[in-house]
Amino acid sequence: MQVPRRAKDEVAGPLRIVGPRSSFRAVIWAVLEEFCRLYPDVQPDVQLDDRIGNWVEDRVDVGFRMGLAAADGVIARRLFPIQLIICAAPAYLARYGAPDSLAALSGHRCSAFRHPITGRVTAWHVKEGNVVVDHDVVAALCTNEEELEIDAVLAGQVIGVLTGVTGAGPIRT
Repeated sequence: MQVPRRAKDEVAGPLRIVGPRSSFRAVIWAVLEEFCRLYPDVQPDVQLDDRIGNWVEDRVDVGFRMGLAAADGVIARRLFPIQLIICAAPAYLARYGAPDSLAALSGHRCSAFRHPITGRVTAWHVKEGNVVVDHDVVAALCTNEEELEIDAVLAGQVIGVLTGVTGAGPIRT
């Protein structure tokens, strides 16, 4: 059992952190490593799960999520926007060619992300001018696991929409 420290200015003890598995894993360690170096007496308990529970009832200290506003009793702050990138591997482009417009995607093998909570396939959110529009695609692959989607894109099987957080590494290589 963890015992709270007595000093008010000391940062110590357990810290329960939750975040989405599908995109948060790629960024949490760099932040957590620095935090642990600065506050070695804190014991992080990190739970990555795409399910959005009740953070108040679950006694979460710090939670990260994408999308809709937080539940009652939770103070929310926007940290950063999530950039979405339409990606295809050179092998895909060599085999199927490159689409020359969003409309041309209907004739291509695309991946779609199934929302882990609602079970619905999410549309691609594409900025056209100053407006973000939902663009539905016919999915050649549908998954609720972002790493599997990245694998399919890198293998040249599909064109996919990846988050900048998880897609940046493979895009750079």
